[in-house]
Amino acid sequence: MEKNLEYYKKLSYDVVLKKKGDCFVLFIPDLCCMGEDASLGKAYEKLELEKEKYFQEMIASGSQLYIREPEAIKLKRSNLVNNLLPFLIKLLIIGLIGVVGMQVAVTRIKSAEHKISQKALGAVKDLNNKFKSMSPERKEEIRMELRETVQNVKPFVDEIKVLLEDEHKRKP
Repeated sequence: MEKNLEYYKKLSYDVVLKKKGDCFVLFIPDLCCMGEDASLGKAYEKLELEKEKYFQEMIASGSQLYIREPEAIKLKRSNLVNNLLPFLIKLLIIGLIGVVGMQVAVTRIKSAEHKISQKALGAVKDLNNKFKSMSPERKEEIRMELRETVQNVKPFVDEIKVLLEDEHKRKP
């Protein structure tokens, strides 16, 4: 298709409309063409004449390659998206770091839990072996010490029990 004056005149450009006092100002940003008049219709006619004059001058000078044609689809991001995009990217990065941190923490906690349970089982087995190898006199001594300790601790345990009971049980 030959790009002549008729081709360029049929292109649809975005037009900016502004009210300046009692005049209408129409402007095509892609071509830097402007039409101004008190009547909107006359302002549009002036804009069309200015646009045609621009195309004629560009064609006459052989500069058709430099005429900006309107884009088929312009994807304009709003200022809100432009302002939020860095925040959302930072939020995503911080979230990923948090997830990785939580994963590492959970792994370490599970590992520590396993080690603690193994040590507790080992301690119980060792204690059981010690009791088996103890003399009956020593076993009786330990039993008596435990009874005395339980009797000394019992008042404190009773006070804590009252705090832990259900409300239904505490009502008079």
